[in-house]
This record gives sequence, C-alpha cells and structure tokens, in this order.
Amino acid sequence: MSGAGTEDTSRTELVKVPLDGDVDIASADEIEARIRSAEAEGPSVILIDLRQVSFLDSSGLRLILGAAIRAETAGRRLVLVRGPERVQRVFELTNLQSRLEFVDHPSLLAHPSPER
Repeated sequence: MSGAGTEDTSRTELVKVPLDGDVDIASADEIEARIRSAEAEGPSVILIDLRQVSFLDSSGLRLILGAAIRAETAGRRLVLVRGPERVQRVFELTNLQSRLEFVDHPSLLAHPSPER
C-alpha cells in the first residue's frame, strides 16, 4: 500500500483503512488501532473507506474526528470515502460533512486538496 513520494521518498504517499460492519463502541479499540497503525507509516494521505460500514455511532465519529485532528496537526490529509446514506446522515446531522474531506470513490483521490 505504500507508494513513493515525489520529494521525500521515505514518506508513504497513501495508506488505505477500509472499514466494514458496525463502527461503534464494540469495535472502537480495534478500529483505533488500525488508524494509529496507518498513521505510524507516516503517509501524506490516510484514506478511510466507509462504503462497507452499516452503522456508525458517536464512538465512530469520535474516532474519525480524532484522526482528522491528528492528521491536521501532522500536516497530512485525512480523506473519507462516503458510506451508505444512513452513515452519511450521521455526518450531516452533526455538521461534520463540512469539517471533513469526503470523496465518492477512492479513484477520485487523484490530486492534493488546496489549503483550507
């Protein structure tokens, strides 16, 4: 999953973290470990794929928001692949869809986002 960076060849370009099933309190520790493992690779982008997620609760939101804050602090992008409508609705209800970066499909992550 690692690609060569254009300037710093020691830095991984992209790490994908596919999630599935329920992203809730019961799965929080395992998902947190997977995200932290991805962060440890030092990528410029972490892509969390929500397409196979069937349920997302406040624990899942906390994990994703924590990863977004750490990404911002580290100068990396955190990008989410949109999940099913019921998952996306959670982001809309909490107004996090405007705070987080989403794409409809991983292939749409071709170009770096402009500075916000």
